[in-house]
Amino acid sequence: MAYAFAPGEKNITKALRRIARQRVDASLALFDDAELGEDKRIHELRKNIKKLRGLIRLVRPVFAEYEAENRALGDAGRTLSHLRDADVRAAGLVALARRARLRAEDRDALIAAAGGAATPPGLQERETALLAHFDMLRQLRHRIEDWKVKGKGFDALEPGLVRVLDRGAKAMKAARKDPLGEAVHTWRKRVKDHWYHARL
Repeated sequence: MAYAFAPGEKNITKALRRIARQRVDASLALFDDAELGEDKRIHELRKNIKKLRGLIRLVRPVFAEYEAENRALGDAGRTLSHLRDADVRAAGLVALARRARLRAEDRDALIAAAGGAATPPGLQERETALLAHFDMLRQLRHRIEDWKVKGKGFDALEPGLVRVLDRGAKAMKAARKDPLGEAVHTWRKRVKDHWYHARL
């Protein structure tokens, strides 16, 4: 299931639907894999959302449903982000405490100062989030069949590719001026967009 347009593929609407279906189907299959750990499942689900957003960002100028679908994908990603963020924060605090060779009481004070970030969401909260994500994916799977883009071949892809390259170049300039601030995070996101587009 390559995350890519086929060489010489002219019907971008069909290709867009095919690639999107593959990513959604790959995500839905993760729910049936009993051997897969929950952390890995969440990681892969979030990756597929990012790939889908990268895909539609490529055709944004010729995809009338872009805003609605990008918003829906953002909502789907947010159903899981707090689960992943809690795990990452918890692991990060424990690693930091270990590297600093903190005593147990100092480690606990660090965790408390971080707002109890090491306390992961409960089982019920995780189940609710995963089920909500699953439902959003199923709805998306149905909508994909109605997706349409204007244009054929590379002519349909070039405007989106150029747009992301331009945004990336501007973000890079901003990051050079402010290498310690939010500008670097923005640049990283634009580079990731371009990476997805290069893969596609």
